[in-house]
Amino acid sequence: MKPLIDKHGREHTYLRLSITDKCNLNCSYCNPKNSKTWEKSKEILSYEEITYIANIFLACFGFKKIRLTGGEPFVRKDVDRLIESLAALKAKNAFELCATTNGIMTKGFLKHFRNIGLDRINFSLDSLCKETYSKICGKNALSDVLDSIDEAILAGFQNVKINVVAMRSVNSDEILDFVNFAIQKNICVRFIEYMPFSNNGYDKNLFLPIQEIQTIIHEKYSLDAIEDSRSVAMNYRIRGHLAQVGFISSMTNHFCKGCSRLRLSSSGILKLCLFSKNSDDLDLLSLVRQNATENQIAERIREFVLNKKQSRAEMEEIIKLKNNKMISIGG
Repeated sequence: MKPLIDKHGREHTYLRLSITDKCNLNCSYCNPKNSKTWEKSKEILSYEEITYIANIFLACFGFKKIRLTGGEPFVRKDVDRLIESLAALKAKNAFELCATTNGIMTKGFLKHFRNIGLDRINFSLDSLCKETYSKICGKNALSDVLDSIDEAILAGFQNVKINVVAMRSVNSDEILDFVNFAIQKNICVRFIEYMPFSNNGYDKNLFLPIQEIQTIIHEKYSLDAIEDSRSVAMNYRIRGHLAQVGFISSMTNHFCKGCSRLRLSSSGILKLCLFSKNSDDLDLLSLVRQNATENQIAERIREFVLNKKQSRAEMEEIIKLKNNKMISIGG
């Protein structure tokens, strides 16, 4: 086993697996209503192919974390079969199996997912107000999401996180509401800067920098930094409480210097960066279906990672990217 290190000295230990580009929501920053172009089933990785590729990252490179994303991962049929298959790999490779979900399809199943090997779960939740939630997501399902969060806590999931894409004049008036929510539940809320993607009609006027969010929170709460070199977020414990708050400054203060992650799309495309060009990607699905061996695929991945740039492009260039859809990359 040899670590997967790029030419800038960054070791990669975290794979984000998008298992579908389908979603049951139409969030304005990710999957607007005019953007329903799903991959055909034969054009996406099967569960067996996903497990085969995941095992290469674990056995050949010693990856420590795999996260299921989408689209919405839990809309894919029989997803528990995939969770069981991936969890079985822990017998030979110690790693965390995680998932990020909008929390709608998980309601009633969180204990089951925990029992079959899912270690951690994050929820995407951009408003605690029913009307605002519906405006952002295109569906009134807030109560289901809140029920799922409670269920995850009761099921024993550790360090449950809420991911909030903060947008000026949309949900910016709920910053303290989310902090209070985290305190009530003893969980972590993370605020993420609104990012440009080719299908989200990016509006610069909605951009809310992390610094402003921090100013709002500091008016009421004191925060104590939590050192975690593995995290892309700046994490803090809310003084006097068990809850945590995190800040992901993807645009104003990117975290490329310590990036340890790779992304695999549901169609088997390995991406070096959330904002990488399609021409920079590696088609693993074709390699698998051409019956390439594990060693051959591992070598291609090792060569591929050497091409990873030191940092992402600037916002002006990112906005111009084509076919860079968040829903198919997995965030």
